[in-house]
Amino acid sequence: MLIRLIPLDDELDRSYLGRLMRINGQRNEVELLNLIARWAGFPDKTRRQLPAIELLALASGMELQEFVRTHSTLPYRRSITSYLPMVEHGCPKNKDMLFISGIRLARDGVFLCEKCIEKDLLNEGMSYWRRTHQLPGVMVCDIHNETLFYTNDNGHFLFSPLQIIKSAIRISEDLATSARNNDAISRFLKIGRALMSNSAPISHIRSMTALRSKISCMGYRTHCGPSNSPLISDYLVKTYPHVWLNSIIPDLSTKSPGSIFYRIDGILSFTKSPSPVASYLLIAAAIFFSAEDALKSINSKDISFKKMKGQGRDRTRADLQRRYIQAKGKHHEMYSNSLAAPPLMSSHLKTLGLPNLIDEDGSSTLIAMRSFFCDGKSLKESAKLGRVPIDAVEDLIRQAGININLALNEIRQ
Repeated sequence: MLIRLIPLDDELDRSYLGRLMRINGQRNEVELLNLIARWAGFPDKTRRQLPAIELLALASGMELQEFVRTHSTLPYRRSITSYLPMVEHGCPKNKDMLFISGIRLARDGVFLCEKCIEKDLLNEGMSYWRRTHQLPGVMVCDIHNETLFYTNDNGHFLFSPLQIIKSAIRISEDLATSARNNDAISRFLKIGRALMSNSAPISHIRSMTALRSKISCMGYRTHCGPSNSPLISDYLVKTYPHVWLNSIIPDLSTKSPGSIFYRIDGILSFTKSPSPVASYLLIAAAIFFSAEDALKSINSKDISFKKMKGQGRDRTRADLQRRYIQAKGKHHEMYSNSLAAPPLMSSHLKTLGLPNLIDEDGSSTLIAMRSFFCDGKSLKESAKLGRVPIDAVEDLIRQAGININLALNEIRQ
């Protein structure tokens, strides 16, 4: 006999498995799955013939594809793929895929929200593990805006969150604050959740083409070969807080400027070696002004890659430089509907060696920079004339010298 339960809203498949295991008095996952198989009338079928996630769907009374789409991380992990992109998430005909990756996690560790536990105890009489908390990059509960707790033991999903919260570790405030306050991170999370709701994955070729078109228009390199154009991986390192970026791709934030990072830069040219979903999401969230724009572009079936020719890029740079002069170096005064959104445009201007000359509280970075570069005054004199801190002028000079900086990094001793 099997005591069946109804899956709760946003409940992770492993959470449902744990609840079934506990209420049926089973000691481990294997015992529970064997019990469900006997109850369903398939006692002799192997797990490859009848995968764990299919057994959970049977116990829940839900159609397999519906269970996969609402309670598994498979739709997130397969949201952009090169492997059978035409096959819908949870398709019962693809037993191998369900067996190999049906109830796999999207990231290591278990994550939980203290306020959700309190809310679920009040409303449901029990606590459970939420799927959205287990997605890459999620450091804060989107319902309560509370910093999440975590443990590194994936086996904890088989227990109630109420039991685990006592020994769980709170995510560092630096990490949580960076996730709360960065627009690109917000877009990353929103795009990921939206793609997860699709009934089928998107071909990585289509996603790659959409990203290449946008990146080319921004003047960034679309291949891993020699080029004077800046790398999109360098742009990502500047866009995302490093403490958060390390949780997605640990070694990206420590790459040398100008060095190719194949898991990011390779997305744009390697048609047979697709990258993890997180790589696509990092790029999309950084180069599009809104999650809606990114999703529209990635989901579009009518897209072709048109590489911007050298003359076109030169005209774009000349136009930006003209606008920069007219705005007296103030990035926010350059914005118009015909240009990229302010954060993207500002970052692109910096890659051209045109820093943001902000004036505030009687100071003038324009005077300071003009004194240094045009009048030949010393750093100290220039800072004093512009009433700007020396370290602020130094930072602007480094931004203005980005091209020599990239060249110096390429020079070998």
